[in-house]
Amino acid sequence: MTEPTIAIYTEEETGPSDAVVNEVNLSLHGANRVLERDIPLEALEGVRHLLPLLNTKPLKFRYKGVFVVARLVNGSPRIITAWRLLPPS
Repeated sequence: MTEPTIAIYTEEETGPSDAVVNEVNLSLHGANRVLERDIPLEALEGVRHLLPLLNTKPLKFRYKGVFVVARLVNGSPRIITAWRLLPPS
């Protein structure tokens, strides 16, 4: 059974070959977190920056005040979950 995904494409896409590089998939849970927790879409940039480090094992990282868990699925980066970090007190 394959998990449905939501693909996010950037405005700078210029052709079909660039679509694979600029595409970031969200699991249903990840998409729900982005919508319900008001996660900024700029956090998706972090996944593209860390693309060379991604593999099938989930990678946890912080980017622009957001904690993200992502991994590669069928060669495409996928956000598993994300949440905002509280500012230091």
